[in-house]
Parts: sequence; C-alpha cells; structure tokens
Amino acid sequence: GVVSISNCTYTGVQNSYFHELSSNGVSISCGNRNTLTKAYCYVDNSRFKTFSQYKRTYAPAINLSGVGNIASNNEFSDTPHSAMQYSGNEHTIEYNEYFNVCNDTADSGAIYTGRDWSTRGNIIRYNYFHDLSIINTTTGMKMQAVYLDDMHSSTAVYGNVFYKTSSVALFGGGRYNTFENNLMLECTQPFRFDSRGTTWMDSGEGSQI
Repeated sequence: GVVSISNCTYTGVQNSYFHELSSNGVSISCGNRNTLTKAYCYVDNSRFKTFSQYKRTYAPAINLSGVGNIASNNEFSDTPHSAMQYSGNEHTIEYNEYFNVCNDTADSGAIYTGRDWSTRGNIIRYNYFHDLSIINTTTGMKMQAVYLDDMHSSTAVYGNVFYKTSSVALFGGGRYNTFENNLMLECTQPFRFDSRGTTWMDSGEGSQI
C-alpha cells in the first residue's frame, strides 16, 4: 500500500492523485471499537486511478477500519476489483464518484463490506456510481455498486445516484440496513436483498455467522 494510518486522530490524506498502483492505496485503522471512540481520520478530495494491478483482489484504493473515519469527495476508476472496503463502526462514505471498477471480478462491489454483525452505524450517502458493468461469467455472481455481504448490519445507504450500473446494490441478509432516497437511472438490476441469515447460511455447522 501507499499510505497506512493507524492509531491516530484527525489525520488523513487530502488533495492527492494516486495512479498506477500495484496494490492498495490508503488504509486507515483508527478509533477505538471497545469504547466506540471516533478518530475522524480521512481521505478527502483525492483521485485513485489504475490501482490493484498486481494484487488483483482485495487491494482497494481506500480501506477504512476502526471507528468514525471519513472518505469524501474522491474519484475512483480503472481497477479489477473493489474501489473501497470498510469494517468497524460509524464511518462516513460521501460525495465520492465511482466508475469503471470491478472490471475483472464478479461477486464484488465498488464499495464492499461483510461478515461481521458488530460493524454498525456506517453511512454511505451522496455518492455517484456510473458506468459499472457486470463481466461475463457462468458463475451467476454479479458486481454490485454497493455490496453489504453475508449478514453485514446497520449501514444506511441514502441520497446516492446510480447511472448505467448493471447491478445497483445487494444486501446479503443482516439487520437494520436501509436503502432510501436513492436515484437509479438506466440500471439493469435494482436494489436487492435476501434472507441468507435465516436460510442457507443460518446457524450450525458450516455457518459463517
């Protein structure tokens, strides 16, 4: 990765251009999850283009973890997998633009998170997703603009614009997730959700809850 920020408060990256990256861009791991103390670390007004070129998956431009960090006013394009990933609590992802990402992967998301019921209180708002296409695959898996995977819970997704996006969003089980006041134009598949937490991925042997 290019920048790693950990155990800080009010620290971040601003007004920067990241391009031709072999793997990920900025990782922020700040804030205390035991006390839910916010760190207010940030990536703001930056552009990420052509990243995750050698490490082709799970090497996003921005990865937020911890509590109370912010990704705002950024632009993401040209990558084989996710633009952003997050875990932890009370992060804000806003006013970003995503296009031409997840170009070589299915079962992926421009913004991706999942598999932790304690990751709560996050907000995805006022972002612009456009020109995102599902690759040809026989697996049945799809690319999502917003992917809350495997019982992820308590993220509010509102006020976003989705334009010419093959698959808008998938909420894979979970609780207390919301999808409100989003605008979808010329999208192939709209918002979807399923009940995997009570069906094929419920409790017992083999469960990932």
